[in-house]
Amino acid sequence: MDLNADQVHAALAQCVNLAAGNLEGARSGGRSVREGAAVRNALLAVGLARQGIPGGDTVFEGEAGFYFAYAGNRDGHLSHSFTGQRSADLTVITEKLGKHWVFLETLYRIYSTPGYNIAHVDVTAALCKRDNIRPEDVERVECIVNWLETQYPSPAFPSRRTDIEPAREQPHYYAAYAILAGSFPVTKNVQQKVGEDDPAGIDDMMRRVRVIPSHTQSLFAPRVTIYTRDGVAHTLEATGREFIMTFDQLAQRLSPIGAVVPIGEQQYAELVTECRQIDRAKDVCRLIALTCSPRPDQPSRSQP
Repeated sequence: MDLNADQVHAALAQCVNLAAGNLEGARSGGRSVREGAAVRNALLAVGLARQGIPGGDTVFEGEAGFYFAYAGNRDGHLSHSFTGQRSADLTVITEKLGKHWVFLETLYRIYSTPGYNIAHVDVTAALCKRDNIRPEDVERVECIVNWLETQYPSPAFPSRRTDIEPAREQPHYYAAYAILAGSFPVTKNVQQKVGEDDPAGIDDMMRRVRVIPSHTQSLFAPRVTIYTRDGVAHTLEATGREFIMTFDQLAQRLSPIGAVVPIGEQQYAELVTECRQIDRAKDVCRLIALTCSPRPDQPSRSQP
């Protein structure tokens, strides 16, 4: 296909990403389809299975199987763990199968940042509101977090060093933003330089924030302590479940997006409505159409 050297290299790297994927592609400047490829391949797997094509009886637990390739062994001995527990019982996978739906416990990342930053906004803002803490009252801030939530995608395999000093796109920044503004805009993306300007004093405030790693702190559940100039320590700890929302809660939190997305406020509202009733839709054609910006020469998608 007359590919040059860089294109051949990219094609081989995407073969790795599409086969299963790992952290190295993103760490070394690559981009991949990721979740989209996983969904596509899952549907292909279903199609193959429906045709009676076997995939292998021991593809997970066999000596050359998935567990050995990605977990190092099939005995549940872990080198890394979100909770600090270094052993896994594989029988837990099927516990309450058909009764306990983990999908219903999905955390929504409503801010455009790595997921572990989202709780720093709401917990810190809630603490300031609860105890009436003003920015000028803040002496310093301590945030105790799970150690895997200190760098992206993890401190074990960071894509870039973010532990040298506080900076944007780190927990320090989002905690400081919450202190100064009382929230964080869902329409703001720091990495892409989109959205509102930072509040005045953000650089000074985020230098007052210290992130403390812990091997026992729950995921998405920072314990934030604000030390005020009067010598009082104010503490609030997340549960890790604050961003498990109902559809209505999520729609309400994301409503400001309608004013900035390319499809416009009206079509965004129609998209939310279509998502709300998607279980009753005959197909996903209208859902997909509502995600596309209408051309100037076309009528509104709300028309028949």
